[in-house]
Amino acid sequence: MARQPGAGDLREQIRIGRQVTASDGAGGQARSWVDGEPLRAQVLPFGAGDAEAVADGLAGVQGYKIMIRFGPAVDIDDRITWRGRVLTVLGAVDDTGRRRFLTITTDRGGVTG
Repeated sequence: MARQPGAGDLREQIRIGRQVTASDGAGGQARSWVDGEPLRAQVLPFGAGDAEAVADGLAGVQGYKIMIRFGPAVDIDDRITWRGRVLTVLGAVDDTGRRRFLTITTDRGGVTG
């Protein structure tokens, strides 16, 4: 289990994005992303050793563990925006069961608008 962050550790700002569906006015539906309010977070890298094919070569895949204060529900259909990067949510869990912090596991990329 990871160490729980203190208030001073939540130095980063993230936004949780949700995909919404609306009528496109022609009888169909259009999907778009809506980002929520900014949240304070601790963002820690992990998994830099995994390889991914990029431009005829291999590049490391960077994942992140993001810790926020417990509150907003986070689902695997959501995305995280952090420092201009869009991160795919792989899961979210209350590690301690005490409803103080939520740990969100992400990887880079894979989400398009």
